[in-house]
Amino acid sequence: MSNLAKSKPEQLSQEVQKLRDLCYRDTVDIQKDKDDLTENNILLSCNKCLAQILTDLEIEYEEENNEASSNILEKIHKKLQAFEGNVLGTQSMSRETTTIEFLIDHCTLVRSRMEASSSCNII
Repeated sequence: MSNLAKSKPEQLSQEVQKLRDLCYRDTVDIQKDKDDLTENNILLSCNKCLAQILTDLEIEYEEENNEASSNILEKIHKKLQAFEGNVLGTQSMSRETTTIEFLIDHCTLVRSRMEASSSCNII
């Protein structure tokens, strides 16, 4: 795998981290297991971080009970859509197939919209 392909999960992680920092008073890095740092682990960390933001904001979202029905990218996308729809009032991006590049763009757009509006600070 090329360095460019390996950098995509990290780029998404950075965007999720920036979105998280807009919603919390403190800044904490997304926790990743340093012993087993793989692309999948970074994506799982992004998914867990978004799930925690939604839980803290008391935003309900559709959790997939059947693990085979959606992959980690789709889960991240659903959480981003839930956040955007509930916090910003509209959903700006939708796509039939979810790719990591799409998620990076979507997260960047949501973060930009949050920065243009007032920030949401939660404990």
